Amino acid sequence: MTKYAVYQYGYAVWGTGATEDAAIEDAIANGAEFDASEISNDQVYGEMVMIQITDELCDYIDIHGGDVGIERGEDGIYTLA
Repeated sequence: MTKYAVYQYGYAVWGTGATEDAAIEDAIANGAEFDASEISNDQVYGEMVMIQITDELCDYIDIHGGDVGIERGEDGIYTLA
């Protein structure tokens, strides 16, 4: 099963959740200053993007925070780098 994350491209993961809405709520609770309309579909450095992540990456972020190296798998799902 995968989860969702709000990722500031090139910086850090701000929030995670089982749904996109939950990830946005978590990101805002963690201090990210944006609203859902600002989520970009483009992976432009500094933009907030919605990504799918593995459960393992989600667990790691829950323990260690969102300042973590990630990489996109061939299936489009992000994992720990």
